[in-house]
Amino acid sequence: MPVAVTLNDQQLSNKIDYWYYEFPSIFMLDPNRGPDTGGTHVLLKGNNFDPLYRGPVKNYNDTFCRFGALGVVPAKVLNSTKVVCVSPPSFVLREVVVEVTLNNQEWTQDNNVFTYYKPPFLFDVEPLMGPIEGGTRVHVHGSNFEDTGTVRCKFGETIVPGQYENMNELLCVSPPTKKPGYVPFQVSVREDEFSSEEMAQYLYYATPVIESVEPTCGPERGYTHIIIRGKNFIDPGFDEVFCVFNKTIFMNTTVFEPDRIECSSPPVLNDHGVNEKNVRLYDIAITLNKKDLTDTKFQFHYYKAVSYTHLTLPTICSV
Repeated sequence: MPVAVTLNDQQLSNKIDYWYYEFPSIFMLDPNRGPDTGGTHVLLKGNNFDPLYRGPVKNYNDTFCRFGALGVVPAKVLNSTKVVCVSPPSFVLREVVVEVTLNNQEWTQDNNVFTYYKPPFLFDVEPLMGPIEGGTRVHVHGSNFEDTGTVRCKFGETIVPGQYENMNELLCVSPPTKKPGYVPFQVSVREDEFSSEEMAQYLYYATPVIESVEPTCGPERGYTHIIIRGKNFIDPGFDEVFCVFNKTIFMNTTVFEPDRIECSSPPVLNDHGVNEKNVRLYDIAITLNKKDLTDTKFQFHYYKAVSYTHLTLPTICSV
């Protein structure tokens, strides 16, 4: 509808269009509870969230969610029936009413309640990455851990059982996933009371594969420069990429390309220069997270270094 302004009941200003829309309604919140640290992505389900999508006017910048007295946060309109908002932190209020506005003035009055709880708090997660095949043992260090018998670990959207170790440690085993990438990592000690999804991100990577090792032998004193070629070699930047000899000896590694890494062989001589364990070869593997090793199809062989007791030079006769 065109709108204009007059100061004398005769001359009018330029007309601008004023748009009416059907008032939105919220049917439910999903989820309707989250940690008091905030950061929960709350999906509002209802109708008339995007009434002007066919017109020239877009009101997305004026669409907000209000979490009771905690304040207003931006809203992302997905379509006419779905809006997403991120819950703010709340360390005092345990229940707030969530409403939405499409013009930053008129708010819904549907009284959908969002409940806050005190979640497990994460200090450290080790490791924070693993292969897409899953099976990585992930140690979680933090607080607010209890032996409730219902410990759960959440990798992205996949929830798996966890194990209570002590009041500051939980154990999770990563489930398999279809493709590499980061996913939110969360834990809970009570049903649906997960830690904030913004506290930790878990990286799934494609399993590295060794295709060649060069050279495959070196002296017992060690530190032979080795070039390993293959695929899916990544450097996540946490100093956790190693060449692993005999599944127990970790040697520093440099990732040059996704198909090339380099490291050095470990010595097998003791401080007196003796190979007291008579080591002749070690299996070679690599790890990207200090935990999960590649298949050990390749071996590095050791030989005794050549030593000289004396050197005889040929006699050169002049004519």
